[in-house]
Amino acid sequence: MIVPQHHPRLLVAVCSLLLFGASGPSRGSEPVLSVSDILGRLRAAPTDYVFVAAHRGDWRNAPENSLQSIEYAIEMGCEIVEVDVRKTLDGELVLMHDTTLDRTTTGEGHVADWTLAEIRKLKLKNGQGVPTRHKVPTLREAMVVAKGRILVYLDKTYECFPEALSVLEKTGTMAEGVFCGSDRLPDLRKKHGDLLSGVFYMPAVKDGIADLDAYVSEWEQHPGLLAWVMKYQDTESPAYKVSQRLRKAGHHVWVGTMWPHECASHDDDLGVTDGDKAWGHVIDDGASIICSDRPREVLRYLECHGRRE
Repeated sequence: MIVPQHHPRLLVAVCSLLLFGASGPSRGSEPVLSVSDILGRLRAAPTDYVFVAAHRGDWRNAPENSLQSIEYAIEMGCEIVEVDVRKTLDGELVLMHDTTLDRTTTGEGHVADWTLAEIRKLKLKNGQGVPTRHKVPTLREAMVVAKGRILVYLDKTYECFPEALSVLEKTGTMAEGVFCGSDRLPDLRKKHGDLLSGVFYMPAVKDGIADLDAYVSEWEQHPGLLAWVMKYQDTESPAYKVSQRLRKAGHHVWVGTMWPHECASHDDDLGVTDGDKAWGHVIDDGASIICSDRPREVLRYLECHGRRE
């Protein structure tokens, strides 16, 4: 595990205050690093520094995939925010994880059956399912908020990649947008042609991908490669072994700690009671980027252990 160079009793006291203190999310005005700084670090070989990605934004303090959740992620110091993109009936792109509106808004039915104007009349729900004053944002609005301040991992863009790319171009946020998927590189090039050459990409490595070695070799040649997204159930997983090899080869490795089955059970819920057994463990296993549903706690843990310097 991570062994910080501090007096043990002082460390325990400081970490307890940082992790479990009563203060709310940090509310600074600007991020510590600019997007150009973040990209510079990601394009370089990994160091002891660990990046943090907020899963669906800071949804514990604002509705998931809301503009406020992105703003809070920026203010607390995350380098990346993960959002989900869906297409409306009239072809507009909005932030929404589910294919339906029911769970996260005051509407019902499929996103694809509603126009943007109709969706604009809805209210987003918070994490407890209570309607708020927040509205469903468009991808364009989200990218304007993120511009120059944070990278945006655009999930669920498999069926709307060209349209999402168009939004990035129109908002001048090509540098902020990051895509991810588990398709073979030749297949994506065949489908999207030259569009793929100008984007930052994170290939997903998970069990079930045929011929993992060939898959990895193909993606290692992509000039927009930023990191590898790892999903492994346990340390016997083929994906876990690939993760170890890529980290030793000097690549950035992304691990999501939202669900036990994607991080060998070293997840966020464990982290709030024992950070070493959760976030510390995935770092020891090679993670240089942690995507979390508890980004504030992860940041405090990393700061306490000298991983944000």
